[in-house]
Amino acid sequence: MNAHVTVAKFDIKADIPRVFYPGNTAPVLVTAHFSDGTSKFVSNDAKVIQHSAGFYISRPEYKYGILDAARPGERWITFEYGGVQKSLYFTVANK
Repeated sequence: MNAHVTVAKFDIKADIPRVFYPGNTAPVLVTAHFSDGTSKFVSNDAKVIQHSAGFYISRPEYKYGILDAARPGERWITFEYGGVQKSLYFTVANK
């Protein structure tokens, strides 16, 4: 990446089911959009800087990572890449 190119926008897409229980997993796709108009999947390069529940599992052989729900409640996970942060909010249901 050129030193003059910066992260302009950061997207997180997750296929979280409507009812997401502890122990369930969901794919998460993180995409960085750069100031030069290009974009790149960064699911395995973005840093998890905060989370309230669950685990994020990088999968270098794929363009997405896996979110693993740990305990019930209103939850979030925050990613950082290129100085930009964004959070994904989700609900984990009681079994």
